[in-house]
Amino acid sequence: MVPVNAVPVFAREPVLDVLNTGSGFFAVTGTRVWLITAAHVPINMQVHSHWGTWPRQLWVCPAVQSSMAYELFDALGAPLFRHVRDVSGMADFMALETDPAAFLPSGALARYEVLDLGNPIPPAPGQCVVAEGYPSVQRLWPYDPAEQLTGSVVRFDGGLIEIDSIPLKGFSGGPAFVLGGGLVGMTIGSQQGRGRLVRASWIREQLP
Repeated sequence: MVPVNAVPVFAREPVLDVLNTGSGFFAVTGTRVWLITAAHVPINMQVHSHWGTWPRQLWVCPAVQSSMAYELFDALGAPLFRHVRDVSGMADFMALETDPAAFLPSGALARYEVLDLGNPIPPAPGQCVVAEGYPSVQRLWPYDPAEQLTGSVVRFDGGLIEIDSIPLKGFSGGPAFVLGGGLVGMTIGSQQGRGRLVRASWIREQLP
């Protein structure tokens, strides 16, 4: 079985009863495994912490005809996912802890690669980057395998990377790799004609 890096994720919008779709990936820090995605994916809008308006669950699709749910909030409405807030608001990142047993050969997530955040790849100008994800504007969603988008690093600053390719809606939350190598970041969208990624090293700093 060929390991798969990106996983389709979705949430059901509670008011309009529509699906918000995107991508995610699994990563390990020490002995803990996480489902990581962009925080705007379940709400399909600018990230905010008005938890009462969020969907209650985030779903992943281990295969085209199956899905499994992550609870996003406890009985009191407090978030069960790791997130980051600073003076500028809430960062476009969320992580949900996942049972490592799910990745055993008989587990529901056995086909997925668990990416190592212990040694993230630093970006460099001109570096070729390959993003993986599940855009929902081209094909009946979900599908298999994931789409790929190739671009070159044009700028990086702090926790963000900009590339010269624009990801389609649905790539958000998916992993991005240096060509032929390791994890460099996570797609979060585009701005002013450039794709935007969160650096893998920044993600690692947010997790225990």
